Order: sequence, then structure tokens, then C-alpha cells
Amino acid sequence: AAHRPRVLAAAGRLADGWLPILVDPAEYARLLGDLRAASIAAGRPSDAATAGLFAWIVVDEDRDVAEAMLDGLLLRLVALTAPAEEYALAGAEPPIDEGWGLLHYVPTRFTREQALAAAAAVPPALLRRHYMWGTPDDIVERLRPFQQAGMEHVYLANVTALGDPSKAASSGALLTDVLHGLRRLP
Repeated sequence: AAHRPRVLAAAGRLADGWLPILVDPAEYARLLGDLRAASIAAGRPSDAATAGLFAWIVVDEDRDVAEAMLDGLLLRLVALTAPAEEYALAGAEPPIDEGWGLLHYVPTRFTREQALAAAAAVPPALLRRHYMWGTPDDIVERLRPFQQAGMEHVYLANVTALGDPSKAASSGALLTDVLHGLRRLP
């Protein structure tokens, strides 16, 4: 993913692709600039690494239904992997004391009650930032600023069924609509 300066510099020197997660478009543009500068400093072309984005998708034909799915237990548990900075942006403390959940959230170390309490403590604002959610058109519009900032590739991880298992098949079809919408972007 390469978000931190040391790893971003290594990606600029060595990588053929870059796939950040949990960034906003302005941060994405800044980090991509740092990646491009690191590539040049290493004697490589500025575009040596393909600029990608990893996006967790919650999609439905109805925006309100997609938003309501964000409150699902499984999506809340996944959101425990967010770094402390994401919680700060949402005006909250991370429910996992150690800091960045991706590095420290080991589900088997929690009792059922601890995991449920931690999931319940994930603020709604973090959930709305953590996932790309809405209708296919909403998601395309949320991705547009990333494309304008230099994104060349996006990995769409469809996690809709974690919010509502009955939406597994329909969300797959809607993800195709997202892809078609992305192809139409200038």
C-alpha cells in the first residue's frame, strides 16, 4: 500500500504498481507526487509504478440501503483495521488500543464480548469514509477525483454481502455497472 514516507520511497525505487487504501483524493494526489518524485530520484521514469487504488465497495440500487448496510456487524469488524488517523478524522479514539488495527487487530485475541464492543465503537463517520458506498453512479463519482489525481487502476473489493448476505448476487451485477461507469470517465 505504501502510505508512510520510507515505504513510499521504496515503492518509488522498486515497485511497478502502487495500491493505497484509506486515502482521500487530496492525500492520494500528494502521496502519488511523493511516489513519482521517489521514482525520479531513483533514476526511474516518474510513471514507473502504475497508480492504483484499493477500494472496498458497498453497492446497491438504492443509496439509502447501501448506507444502512454500513452499520452491519461484519463491516464494522473489518473497519477495526483502520489506522488511528482515520478514527481521529471521525472524531473518535480507536477501539483497539495498540493503534493501527491492520497491524494489531487479531480477532482470536478478543473474546466475543470484546469484539462486539469494539465493533459497536466504530463511529459512523469512519464507516462512511472507510467504504466506497452507494449506487453504481455514486461510486463512480466518488472515484472520479482519484482518477483526476492520477489513478490509473482501481481494485474494487465488493464487500456488500458483509453488510447483507442477500445482496451478494445483485451487488456483483451492480459492480459491473460501476466498471462501465469508470470506463466512461474522461
